[in-house]
Amino acid sequence: ALGRIGGGEALDALRRALEAESDAGVREEIRAALAAAEGVLPGGGQGRP
Repeated sequence: ALGRIGGGEALDALRRALEAESDAGVREEIRAALAAAEGVLPGGGQGRP
């Protein structure tokens, strides 16, 4: 949800969660949310210009 909300505070919260999380599956979900929020697709492509 934070990735969809976007904004600096949401991205900071996702980054902190990524650092603290030990579950690999959850870490992947956080990475995907960060990538989507930052406009970068997980495969290395770019999202919206």
